[in-house]
Amino acid sequence: EEDKKKGDGEEEEEEEEEKTFLLLGGDARPVRVFAIYQLWKRGLLTDTSWSLADPVECGGEAFFGPRTLPPELPTDEFCKLFPKNLDIEVGEVESKDSTFPASYLYSSTKMSIVFESSVDGRYNKSLFLTEKILKPIYGGHPFILLNAARYALNVIRRFGFETFGDFIDESWTTSPAFTDEGLPQDLRGNPTTDKLIALMESVQRLTKEQWIGMRRIAEKNRRHLVCGGFRQVLEAQAADVLQEIARRTFTPPKQY
Repeated sequence: EEDKKKGDGEEEEEEEEEKTFLLLGGDARPVRVFAIYQLWKRGLLTDTSWSLADPVECGGEAFFGPRTLPPELPTDEFCKLFPKNLDIEVGEVESKDSTFPASYLYSSTKMSIVFESSVDGRYNKSLFLTEKILKPIYGGHPFILLNAARYALNVIRRFGFETFGDFIDESWTTSPAFTDEGLPQDLRGNPTTDKLIALMESVQRLTKEQWIGMRRIAEKNRRHLVCGGFRQVLEAQAADVLQEIARRTFTPPKQY
């Protein structure tokens, strides 16, 4: 076969190999830095398209207060990775929080790892979800949910979406240790680092047929989001809440 000829001024573009994971880290919160560091150490970042702002240990701004990371962090080699941008500058808060990521990020990867936001005390996290989980759903991606409250996947299912327990281990999401086991005291997050590594490695071993099954669920979730099903569920739940508020507010006191 003849080599393809390049025109004047054209540069030959190498087609990037599809990666398994997409991880949009955003702000350099402690648990995200810790997870990225462990994935880097284990070699899993080479199979991941990812982004994250500069950690404070690597010269970033300390938005999230003091932290105590492992004594071997940072290293010069690790800090050279930051800031890691994909479709947008990770410091542009308004852009990343109000828009969906570029579609090519999902078409060039297979599965999203989602760092949910959380509001937590020392031992408990409030159970709520943000726009972060909607991004992979809109992108037609299966997902692994991190750093959320216990039973967060149950909330996702109550909104009419399906998760991927037939193909990956989701049992850890209901464990009492879901929010704190296996991380340093001030870096409570989930799942544990070892669990996350094992989960990602199990995903890399999925068969073609299993991927087809997960993509079928992911596409069903996408249709539920964009075709009105999700909105109908939200409206029905909001109506139930308002009716309960009205019942409690306007029910006359008992007569004795």
